[in-house]
Amino acid sequence: MIGSPYSPQSFTTCATCCVFAGEIIALGTACIGWYEFQGLPRFTQESWSTTTWFAPTMRVKASKAEAGRGTGLAAAEVLSGPSSEAKATAPTAATAAVAAVAAAAAVAAAAGSRGVGQGDGQAGPRSLLAAEGGQGPDLSPLAQFLIRRSCSCEPPYALAIFLHWFLVVEAQSDELFGEMYTEVLEAYMSTLPDHVHSVITRQHKFAEAISQCQLNAYNTKGNRDVKQKTMSRELEQLAIDKSGYPLPLNPSIVVNGVDPKCKIFQSALYPAAVKFWTAAPETFLTSPRRSSLEKIRSQELQKRHDKAGKLLGEDKLPPPETKGSVKLMIKNGDDVRQDQLIVQLIKVMDPCLKRVGLDLKLTVYGVLATSDKSGLLEFVTAKDGSPSTAIELMDMSIADYLRKFKPDESTESGIKREAMDAFTKSMAGYAVITYLLGVGDRHLGNLMMLPDGRMCHIDFGYIFGDDPKKKFVNPPPFRITKSMVDAMGGQKAEQFQEFCRISMEAYKELRRNAALIMSLLRLMKDAGIEALTVNPEAKFQTVEDRFRLDLNDEEAEQFFMGLILESMSHVGIQVLEGFHNLARILR
Repeated sequence: MIGSPYSPQSFTTCATCCVFAGEIIALGTACIGWYEFQGLPRFTQESWSTTTWFAPTMRVKASKAEAGRGTGLAAAEVLSGPSSEAKATAPTAATAAVAAVAAAAAVAAAAGSRGVGQGDGQAGPRSLLAAEGGQGPDLSPLAQFLIRRSCSCEPPYALAIFLHWFLVVEAQSDELFGEMYTEVLEAYMSTLPDHVHSVITRQHKFAEAISQCQLNAYNTKGNRDVKQKTMSRELEQLAIDKSGYPLPLNPSIVVNGVDPKCKIFQSALYPAAVKFWTAAPETFLTSPRRSSLEKIRSQELQKRHDKAGKLLGEDKLPPPETKGSVKLMIKNGDDVRQDQLIVQLIKVMDPCLKRVGLDLKLTVYGVLATSDKSGLLEFVTAKDGSPSTAIELMDMSIADYLRKFKPDESTESGIKREAMDAFTKSMAGYAVITYLLGVGDRHLGNLMMLPDGRMCHIDFGYIFGDDPKKKFVNPPPFRITKSMVDAMGGQKAEQFQEFCRISMEAYKELRRNAALIMSLLRLMKDAGIEALTVNPEAKFQTVEDRFRLDLNDEEAEQFFMGLILESMSHVGIQVLEGFHNLARILR
């Protein structure tokens, strides 16, 4: 093991994996600076052992507490407070660290570092613990803090919306503490201001209706074409409020219609690609009039949030870049929290690389679980809105694809230098990242090309060394094809040598951040993610071993160069593609 996974250094560094009661629920930035400008006490090794965040509150039943000893119990206690049995023992640094990161990152992710305006932090118009007879469940300071901040956020209510979905998913998926999450959710919904409650309720119903359309299509007997017709018919009959709904993945986008001309993908779960019509934010996203003092406080807090966000390398919540529409994938039958985890780990690694001048043109797309078995995923597009294309669906080589979209007769390759640069760097970035995280099932349907030259990976259903075809053929360390090498001019070309150099530099830099990455991964041990349900410690060890911390930098370069050569010459890769193509044909 690399030091303590809960060392102070891990949490004072840019910790971009938001943990909410030990679950992966949102992503953003959490560091000591965030605590300070929020007016919270600095978290030190000593303060972690205090019981500030662990006041006894809503009790977990004794049987559940006994069954949930360890991180799972600690996670639940962050929101509900410890059971009487747990209270007898002072919380460890590890459990307190979970609370600290949960408190900071949940708010920083969805509010501060994403630029969502906040009020003065006071409770909304309803009582914080409003319930029948004025008495509600006792909530821990952390739960109260998150509810209070969510209830005071301003349009587009990103923090309030994200917190709602996170609680909904955990209430459904956590067998041990689902009841506790449900009670927190009920307290939260009863505390929301009326107009925010209405926005969230309408959005939730809309998301459920869209998901049900895809589920009905999936359950229709027949091939993909039959299911696609069913989906289109379902969408046509969908009742949509023309005033619009904030998009769950990005609440700053308002959708007020849906295109019934959808697409069903030819995969096991038949996910659907649906286009939504967008509109300017309507009046339902406007908060009630506030006093001048409240506005001044909000503006000042916003400036502090923005300043901290810049220091931590985190952008604001992006404004809509669509031209009247936005395209999402609707998925049922799959827990997309695993995709959330990998996408957010890429968000952690990206600034680590950029700090040393390695901008590897990584592509991050939005993922949001709407239940434990359904979710929404953003389609990967270029900055100008141009769609991406799966490499397996391309009717030309990668080099010809780049020449088509980024031609330049003045270069030897006939491709614009910036496009070739983007391709080479993104190839290197994903080679290193998919190797370190043990991403499996890397068939060409999961590798996308964008018109600006970037290549990216999608669909992280198999991670930490898992692969569905592993029992037949051992997969290569990462995916690199002859077409990719040819696009760079071949193995002797200068561009390919640049790919190798960048890959080795990226590998060495991420090794220097191994403690941070492993700390964040270990916090996910009891998150209910499928990849960690069986022998999670072995999975963590798999990832840790791939950092090869026993090697010096020169040896690490030679090691990764060996992985590149092994991946290029892998003899079983055509067998793996054959399995995938056969499965597609059978569907």
